[in-house]
Amino acid sequence: MTRICKKRAWLYCRDEGKERAAAKRIVSEQVSVIGISHCQKENSIFPHSGLIPALHAAIRGDIDILIAENSERLGQDIIQTQEFKDIFKSYGVSIRSSNIAGSNNS
Repeated sequence: MTRICKKRAWLYCRDEGKERAAAKRIVSEQVSVIGISHCQKENSIFPHSGLIPALHAAIRGDIDILIAENSERLGQDIIQTQEFKDIFKSYGVSIRSSNIAGSNNS
């Protein structure tokens, strides 16, 4: 019997209410969700502060995949989005969109 090594994923949603539905969609035999965070309110000082726990997990080596509702909206603009992608990639974390099952956008 072959043992399947599960990928450890962090789920990042822009809307807190969508977390449960997104988690149900992406959980599989190959992926184990170990953390979930969401985008803070748009009027907060740092609206993408929900990425901070995911980044800490990446730095510790605790995750393999960041699953975002839409990986093209990680930042407030194209430059910030690419910076986030580069940071996660530097820690060996791939980024996927939950709305496109199985696609790798990084």
